[in-house]
Amino acid sequence: MGRTKRVRRRKRAVSADSSVDVDGRLAELVGWMRRHRWSGPGPLRPALFPDTGRGLLSRRPLQPGATLVSIPLSLLVSSATALRSELGAALRAARPAVSAQLAVSLWLALERRRGADSGWRPYLASLPSAYTTPAYCEPRELSADLLPEALLSAARLQHAAVRRNLLRARRLLRETSAPCVAGWELSEEELRHAWVTVKTRAMCVEPEEDLGNAPSGLKDDNCALAPFLDLFNHRPGATVYSSVSDGCYRLMTEHGVAAGEQVFIDYGPRDNLQLVLDYGFVVPGNERDAVPVPAEWVPLPAEAQRAADDARLRSFLSVGREGYSRDLLTRLYLAALPEQELASVDGQEVQCMSLQELTAPAAVRRTLAALLVRLVRHLESCLAAQRAMPAPSDALRVCSALLREWLLVLQGHVWERGRRPGADGVVRPVYGTRLGDVVTESVIHGAGGELTVEMCADG
Repeated sequence: MGRTKRVRRRKRAVSADSSVDVDGRLAELVGWMRRHRWSGPGPLRPALFPDTGRGLLSRRPLQPGATLVSIPLSLLVSSATALRSELGAALRAARPAVSAQLAVSLWLALERRRGADSGWRPYLASLPSAYTTPAYCEPRELSADLLPEALLSAARLQHAAVRRNLLRARRLLRETSAPCVAGWELSEEELRHAWVTVKTRAMCVEPEEDLGNAPSGLKDDNCALAPFLDLFNHRPGATVYSSVSDGCYRLMTEHGVAAGEQVFIDYGPRDNLQLVLDYGFVVPGNERDAVPVPAEWVPLPAEAQRAADDARLRSFLSVGREGYSRDLLTRLYLAALPEQELASVDGQEVQCMSLQELTAPAAVRRTLAALLVRLVRHLESCLAAQRAMPAPSDALRVCSALLREWLLVLQGHVWERGRRPGADGVVRPVYGTRLGDVVTESVIHGAGGELTVEMCADG
């Protein structure tokens, strides 16, 4: 028996409604795999689920430790697959070394180009034609009016990664004399589809340990695509383990599954921002969700920045379901200190302060109240702009779902409690904000980045 280890998988989040039946492409995939020495789906069968689309159904009760599926190693697509292809010589000779993700992506793009002549056609036909990660947002959708800063910068990085790897891939293709690439000008869309296929559907494995491959010399050589296995949908806590034995890659369940239920796997803890970036979906009510706060929204004078550096703040500024990140509260505390106190502030002492000490100053509560309202207004503004966008992409719709989840997180910390006249006599909304067990009423003046706070009451 091979060594057993926890599997990290990449797939979209789904519900557990009952299935109807498999579509034709998946039936063709199963038949093709059987012709390549696959023993079959075992206790599972591909199915279509009303809310989730494709998934895998248990045909009989499964006990903990039961084998879910066993895939011949010859059907896994890894860097070894790319190195055995006509692209192998160019991939090995490339300097600096290419990543395993790019190697597999190039192989995928080449096989798709072959069309009906590809020996992998049934598997390629089973893949989605497009994805919903930010890499599939249209250029016009990469705007600060539509996406908050953390999501926008990550989306731009994904687009830049596709373009950067496209240039690298084109250079590699020009350096190979393989007839299969003659006259082929790899397009950005071809590379995008292949790149995101690997990013969203690959397993993380150790090739030497698990797949028996010789060292490839490629960077980050730890990904493999697995036909059929990538049909598993995600559910938190649905843990599975893998092993390699008898020339097969096996998945075993840690939990029992009833007959007729969809079978899920768990890829590990991630908040919804990471899920959108890596897989193109959100998990409603994700307990790990956190709303990022741009550091520039809490500016620090030079002396305060020195203390922040001493306190080793890592700019993890966020609002979560259970409270605020320590980095955020520490930055708010430093921003609230009077100028005459900043020179004597010891960053190490600040780092050791309790959350109660950090949030004791009224100035911290005022700044936090304004910050929370600003976050809500900003997300609502982005959503309004997205709704006004004609023909939005599916990727932008997923971004909209993320922003709605973030608003739900913020509702636990800030809410409108009514309206009342402020000190200047103008009637304005009154917001409630929460710091631990303390609820503060505040009137927020101004708009955008010019918010000020008039404290009404502490309760």
